[in-house]
Amino acid sequence: NVEVTDGDLVIGTSGHGIDFSATGDGSGTANSELLDEYEEGVFTPVIGGASNPTQSYAYQRGSYTRIGNVVHVSIDVQMASSGVSAGSGSLVLDGLPFNKGSESSGTGSGQTYGVTFTCGYSVALGSDNPTDGYMSDGDDHVYLLKRTGSDGGTNCSATAVTNNTRLIAAVTYRV
Repeated sequence: NVEVTDGDLVIGTSGHGIDFSATGDGSGTANSELLDEYEEGVFTPVIGGASNPTQSYAYQRGSYTRIGNVVHVSIDVQMASSGVSAGSGSLVLDGLPFNKGSESSGTGSGQTYGVTFTCGYSVALGSDNPTDGYMSDGDDHVYLLKRTGSDGGTNCSATAVTNNTRLIAAVTYRV
Protein backbone atom coordinates (compact mmCIF):
# COMPACT_ATOMS: atom_id res chain seq x y z
CA ASN A 1 0.00 0.00 0.00
CA VAL A 2 1.07 3.56 -0.69
CA GLU A 3 -0.14 6.48 1.39
CA VAL A 4 0.53 10.09 0.42
CA THR A 5 -0.26 12.43 3.31
CA ASP A 6 0.61 15.61 1.42
CA GLY A 7 1.57 16.28 -2.21
CA ASP A 8 1.09 14.32 -5.43
CA LEU A 9 1.81 10.79 -6.51
CA VAL A 10 3.87 11.12 -9.70
CA ILE A 11 4.39 8.33 -12.24
CA GLY A 12 7.83 9.29 -13.54
CA THR A 13 8.08 7.03 -16.60
CA SER A 14 5.97 7.24 -19.75
CA GLY A 15 3.78 4.19 -20.40
CA HIS A 16 3.29 3.38 -16.73
CA GLY A 17 0.27 4.12 -14.57
CA ILE A 18 -2.16 2.53 -12.14
CA ASP A 19 -2.52 -1.21 -12.76
CA PHE A 20 -5.97 -2.72 -12.13
CA SER A 21 -5.15 -6.22 -13.44
CA ALA A 22 -5.63 -7.84 -10.02
CA THR A 23 -9.37 -7.16 -10.15
CA GLY A 24 -10.35 -9.16 -13.27
CA ASP A 25 -13.90 -7.80 -13.03
CA GLY A 26 -14.88 -7.74 -16.71
CA SER A 27 -16.65 -10.58 -18.48
CA GLY A 28 -14.88 -9.80 -21.78
CA THR A 29 -11.25 -9.97 -22.76
CA ALA A 30 -9.35 -7.01 -21.32
CA ASN A 31 -6.69 -5.51 -23.59
CA SER A 32 -5.33 -3.37 -20.79
CA GLU A 33 -6.13 -2.68 -17.18
CA LEU A 34 -3.49 0.04 -16.93
CA LEU A 35 -4.71 3.61 -16.43
CA ASP A 36 -1.84 5.52 -18.00
CA GLU A 37 -3.37 8.88 -18.94
CA TYR A 38 -5.37 11.58 -17.19
CA GLU A 39 -5.52 15.19 -18.33
CA GLU A 40 -7.83 18.20 -18.01
CA GLY A 41 -7.54 21.33 -20.10
CA VAL A 42 -9.04 24.00 -22.30
CA PHE A 43 -8.95 24.53 -26.06
CA THR A 44 -10.36 26.91 -28.65
CA PRO A 45 -13.17 25.30 -30.68
CA VAL A 46 -13.98 26.49 -34.20
CA ILE A 47 -17.17 25.99 -36.21
CA GLY A 48 -17.29 26.32 -39.97
CA GLY A 49 -17.07 24.50 -43.28
CA ALA A 50 -14.60 23.00 -45.72
CA SER A 51 -13.41 26.45 -46.72
CA ASN A 52 -13.08 28.56 -43.59
CA PRO A 53 -12.86 32.28 -44.19
CA THR A 54 -11.73 34.36 -41.24
CA GLN A 55 -14.36 33.99 -38.55
CA SER A 56 -15.57 36.56 -36.06
CA TYR A 57 -16.51 35.12 -32.67
CA ALA A 58 -18.18 36.62 -29.63
CA TYR A 59 -16.51 33.79 -27.67
CA GLN A 60 -15.07 30.29 -28.07
CA ARG A 61 -14.99 28.08 -24.98
CA GLY A 62 -13.81 24.51 -24.92
CA SER A 63 -12.81 22.23 -22.05
CA TYR A 64 -11.83 18.58 -21.98
CA THR A 65 -11.04 15.66 -19.71
CA ARG A 66 -9.03 12.71 -21.01
CA ILE A 67 -9.15 9.48 -19.03
CA GLY A 68 -7.12 6.69 -20.59
CA ASN A 69 -8.04 6.60 -24.28
CA VAL A 70 -11.39 8.41 -23.90
CA VAL A 71 -11.80 12.19 -24.28
CA HIS A 72 -14.85 14.09 -23.00
CA VAL A 73 -15.23 17.57 -24.57
CA SER A 74 -17.63 20.42 -23.77
CA ILE A 75 -17.95 23.45 -26.05
CA ASP A 76 -19.81 26.75 -26.11
CA VAL A 77 -19.21 28.85 -29.23
CA GLN A 78 -21.00 31.99 -30.31
CA MET A 79 -20.40 33.85 -33.53
CA ALA A 80 -20.12 37.64 -33.53
CA SER A 81 -23.12 39.85 -34.22
CA SER A 82 -21.79 40.86 -37.65
CA GLY A 83 -19.33 39.86 -40.36
CA VAL A 84 -19.75 36.09 -40.05
CA SER A 85 -19.27 33.72 -42.99
CA ALA A 86 -18.68 30.08 -42.17
CA GLY A 87 -17.57 29.00 -45.62
CA SER A 88 -19.02 26.15 -47.61
CA GLY A 89 -19.46 22.40 -47.44
CA SER A 90 -20.35 20.34 -44.40
CA LEU A 91 -20.55 22.00 -41.00
CA VAL A 92 -17.77 20.87 -38.65
CA LEU A 93 -16.76 21.48 -35.06
CA ASP A 94 -12.99 21.79 -35.39
CA GLY A 95 -9.92 22.13 -33.19
CA LEU A 96 -10.62 19.28 -30.75
CA PRO A 97 -7.70 18.67 -28.37
CA PHE A 98 -6.81 15.16 -29.64
CA ASN A 99 -7.16 13.30 -32.92
CA LYS A 100 -9.61 10.38 -33.02
CA GLY A 101 -7.89 7.02 -32.84
CA SER A 102 -8.29 4.20 -35.32
CA GLU A 103 -11.20 1.82 -34.86
CA SER A 104 -10.54 -1.68 -36.11
CA SER A 105 -13.99 -3.20 -35.60
CA GLY A 106 -17.64 -2.45 -35.06
CA THR A 107 -20.45 -0.98 -37.10
CA GLY A 108 -19.39 2.26 -38.71
CA SER A 109 -15.72 1.39 -38.33
CA GLY A 110 -13.59 4.42 -39.13
CA GLN A 111 -16.36 6.91 -38.44
CA THR A 112 -19.15 6.87 -35.87
CA TYR A 113 -17.88 3.91 -33.83
CA GLY A 114 -16.67 5.25 -30.49
CA VAL A 115 -18.06 8.80 -30.92
CA THR A 116 -20.94 10.35 -28.99
CA PHE A 117 -22.22 13.84 -29.88
CA THR A 118 -24.84 15.67 -27.84
CA CYS A 119 -26.13 19.10 -28.80
CA GLY A 120 -27.34 20.91 -25.71
CA TYR A 121 -28.34 24.12 -27.47
CA SER A 122 -28.11 25.73 -30.87
CA VAL A 123 -29.53 28.97 -32.15
CA ALA A 124 -29.61 30.67 -35.55
CA LEU A 125 -28.87 27.46 -37.47
CA GLY A 126 -32.34 27.27 -39.02
CA SER A 127 -33.17 23.77 -40.25
CA ASP A 128 -29.53 22.72 -39.74
CA ASN A 129 -29.72 22.15 -35.99
CA PRO A 130 -27.26 19.33 -35.29
CA THR A 131 -28.56 16.20 -33.61
CA ASP A 132 -25.60 13.91 -34.17
CA GLY A 133 -22.00 13.87 -35.30
CA TYR A 134 -19.26 11.63 -36.61
CA MET A 135 -15.48 11.61 -36.84
CA SER A 136 -13.13 9.82 -39.20
CA ASP A 137 -10.00 8.13 -37.90
CA GLY A 138 -7.22 10.64 -37.26
CA ASP A 139 -9.50 13.71 -37.39
CA ASP A 140 -9.60 16.51 -34.81
CA HIS A 141 -13.06 17.61 -35.93
CA VAL A 142 -16.66 16.37 -35.81
CA TYR A 143 -18.95 16.51 -38.84
CA LEU A 144 -22.33 17.71 -37.59
CA LEU A 145 -25.47 15.88 -38.74
CA LYS A 146 -29.19 16.70 -38.70
CA ARG A 147 -32.06 14.22 -38.69
CA THR A 148 -34.18 14.28 -41.83
CA GLY A 149 -36.98 11.78 -41.36
CA SER A 150 -36.08 8.14 -40.94
CA ASP A 151 -32.56 8.27 -42.43
CA GLY A 152 -29.39 8.13 -40.34
CA GLY A 153 -28.79 11.84 -40.78
CA THR A 154 -27.55 14.35 -43.32
CA ASN A 155 -24.56 16.63 -42.95
CA CYS A 156 -25.45 20.13 -41.73
CA SER A 157 -24.43 22.89 -44.12
CA ALA A 158 -21.77 25.44 -43.15
CA THR A 159 -23.81 28.11 -44.91
CA ALA A 160 -26.32 27.89 -42.01
CA VAL A 161 -23.80 29.59 -39.70
CA THR A 162 -24.62 33.29 -39.59
CA ASN A 163 -24.32 36.25 -37.25
CA ASN A 164 -25.06 35.27 -33.62
CA THR A 165 -25.06 31.49 -34.27
CA ARG A 166 -24.43 29.69 -30.98
CA LEU A 167 -23.63 26.03 -30.34
CA ILE A 168 -23.36 24.31 -26.95
CA ALA A 169 -22.42 20.65 -27.27
CA ALA A 170 -20.54 17.70 -25.80
CA VAL A 171 -18.46 15.12 -27.62
CA THR A 172 -16.96 11.88 -26.33
CA TYR A 173 -14.50 9.92 -28.48
CA ARG A 174 -11.57 7.52 -28.36
CA VAL A 175 -7.99 8.47 -29.11
